[in-house]
Amino acid sequence: MKTYDLLPIYENIKDTFLKDTLKRNNYLYRFISLLQSIDDMNCTIALDGKWGAGKTFFIQQAKLLLDVLNPYIEKDNLSDQLKDDYNKILEKCTSHKLNEATLQLPIYYNAWENDNADDPIESLIYSIASDISTEIKIIDGKRDIGEIITSIFGLIQLQYTIPVGDNGKSLSFSFDGQRIKDIAEACKKKNEFGQISKEVKLRTEINEFLNSLLPEKANRLVIFIDELDRCNPIFAIKLLERIKHYFDNENITFVFSTNLSELQNTIKNSYGQDFNATKYLDKFFDITIELPQIDIEEYFKYKNLDPNGTYTAIKIQIAKYCKLELREINRFLKATTISNKMLLKNNPMLWNDKYWHFLIDCLSPLLIALKRTNQTLYSDFISGKNENPLLDIYKDDFMASTLMDYWEIQTDEWLAENSKENQLKKLYKAIFVDDIKEPLKIGNMKIECGTKQKLLEITSLLSDYADYD
Repeated sequence: MKTYDLLPIYENIKDTFLKDTLKRNNYLYRFISLLQSIDDMNCTIALDGKWGAGKTFFIQQAKLLLDVLNPYIEKDNLSDQLKDDYNKILEKCTSHKLNEATLQLPIYYNAWENDNADDPIESLIYSIASDISTEIKIIDGKRDIGEIITSIFGLIQLQYTIPVGDNGKSLSFSFDGQRIKDIAEACKKKNEFGQISKEVKLRTEINEFLNSLLPEKANRLVIFIDELDRCNPIFAIKLLERIKHYFDNENITFVFSTNLSELQNTIKNSYGQDFNATKYLDKFFDITIELPQIDIEEYFKYKNLDPNGTYTAIKIQIAKYCKLELREINRFLKATTISNKMLLKNNPMLWNDKYWHFLIDCLSPLLIALKRTNQTLYSDFISGKNENPLLDIYKDDFMASTLMDYWEIQTDEWLAENSKENQLKKLYKAIFVDDIKEPLKIGNMKIECGTKQKLLEITSLLSDYADYD
């Protein structure tokens, strides 16, 4: 079975940027300009978007551009794929006046993949160190970065092994009970714990670790925190609190990719439904940006579907009506492909049957999209209680002409005032309201008995009509 998912792998991230497949490049350039404008302040940005809107894609593209715009990131450490595309990506960036002199070192952290950790600091420091481990160099007169990390891990009492490069070597920071005891004794002799708390010590060590990453590489760190809204509530809240408390370095920008509505629900699930989650989140985010919706027609082109073709135009109209996000569009296309292949698989003669095309290309995509996005509206539609989805999709002249030309539901009164709506209502009533005992002609198309049941079978994707090849 062909996949329609747009996975956030390098090839897709690069390809959709170079071709501007999602028509988001202008937003991406502005976002990079915003990041480059931030200086001498700790800043947190919320990139708000619905689930499946393509937030991961957007921040991965932003990270790609920041990597390319930083001339001090050694080309030897770039992937072979990026080396091949480096000049093309850089040319597009510079042509849009993105500043190469504003050096930023981007880090990607998937919060959802790490929400089983006891303390978010553990996995966040680990991810940062892993991401930049091949870039680390010991600077004369400075503490060894490994010593700093060891101290941080000691303060939060954990053990990690950090991979370094592709040569199989690693830096192992082991903190058993004896080692912790030794450090405690040493600190006691210096009276460190008597002068400052463990919390302040940890904050100091984290800041030193972060600052040690920047010399000769960048002026700022940009840390992308992805999938925060998918984390378990305790981890999500703790991650926000820990970053606010320990990562207040003025040379860091945090970008949280999240669905703010779902994140607010997460907060309320922990603190109670009457808790003001909006104000609570305001203390964490300095700037909130809403991710614009993709260009659906351009994306269909990217999937080699002609937006001017009748059946594709209907799917685009349905996708717009149901406000399908990127991931939902991919799954919508997969489901409709499975269902509409039955025209050829089961009986090639059906290919010229207007009635079957009406079921497969007009009604079944609508049912599939409604079921995925609005269960209440879907139930009302198929039970004969709400005809509006059908009326709304075919209310404009182009879609109405499609009905007239391809499904021959025109009558002598078609051009009369309100006749389009009346014909659609007759169609809807015949299929979803009345249990017709005899075939019914509407215009020049004959509606067969049991049409609703046929539609439900087609959209189940488990009937004899489905084709998974």
